[in-house]
Amino acid sequence: MPTLSTRKHAEEAHQPALNTVEVREFATVRTPVGLLSIGGTNAAVDSVRFVSNGEPGFEGSGDGAVAQAVEELQDYFAGRLKKFTVTTRFDHGTPFQRSVWKQISRIPFGGTLTYGEIAAKISSPGAVRAVGTACGANPIAVIVPCHRVLAAGRKIGGYGGGLENKRWLLEHEGVKPV
Repeated sequence: MPTLSTRKHAEEAHQPALNTVEVREFATVRTPVGLLSIGGTNAAVDSVRFVSNGEPGFEGSGDGAVAQAVEELQDYFAGRLKKFTVTTRFDHGTPFQRSVWKQISRIPFGGTLTYGEIAAKISSPGAVRAVGTACGANPIAVIVPCHRVLAAGRKIGGYGGGLENKRWLLEHEGVKPV
């Protein structure tokens, strides 16, 4: 059995450094599906949203997670990237929503799952509609690819970024929804 001092040391090893400061960073990127607004810290992206107006630009250090997300999104839309590696963080959402978003993050480029399949994978087979609601609340569009989630019968279903954008994203990945 570990001693108190050993447990205390082990707990401290998992604590962030006290002098670590997370600075908010923001970017707006023009893409084939419109403007995307990206937010986060130097450590992780916590927001990618479709926006209707604004100018492309960047506010931050240029070497954190938001800058990495900008580069990865540009590569994705240019057809050079199939898997996002930028660190993401869900600061909001219920435990259920987070479990849905985590499952969606596992869907590979060119792959799809239905709302029902996701519900089954998170051990909530009766929660198909709740999965759809969680998809609609996804705070990290494209990178957490809720566009890869289809309705029953592999029909396109809904999408917070608009159905035209969902169809474009799916076709960009070689998927032809019903």
